[in-house]
Amino acid sequence: MSLLMRYILVLLLLLSSCTKKESAEDVLSDFIKYRFNKNQSREMLLERTTGALFQKIREMDEETLTQFVYNDDLKLRKYKVNLSRCSDETCFITYTLAYDQSDEKGRAYETVIKKIAEVQKEDEMWKISDVSNVKTYIDSKRPINTGNQK
Repeated sequence: MSLLMRYILVLLLLLSSCTKKESAEDVLSDFIKYRFNKNQSREMLLERTTGALFQKIREMDEETLTQFVYNDDLKLRKYKVNLSRCSDETCFITYTLAYDQSDEKGRAYETVIKKIAEVQKEDEMWKISDVSNVKTYIDSKRPINTGNQK
């Protein structure tokens, strides 16, 4: 294969990969992976959100934002889409997250959360508009410190 043919092939592959449109589920999956990342920023969160969630993140003071992005004690184990209902402009995706959470003494708790994400199309891109919790299950072999114990 000539050098010119290789160059054209590489160029075509790059162009096709750059123009791939992400689905609402892809965007949600990327958002969840990002939320378990240690280096989150307000700017990146705002780029991935719209609507009510965008407004909440934009209006957070620095202390609230630090608490919102803090996840040093969390380790994602599983992400699964349970149900997806989409129209041309909006998707409601029910999903389950399973992660391990450590307390101040290093003990791990297994947490499983069922959530519903509203994903909306904005300027031909899907963005997270809202996320609500449906059910939370925490499995612990020891008592969980809720901060209210004396």
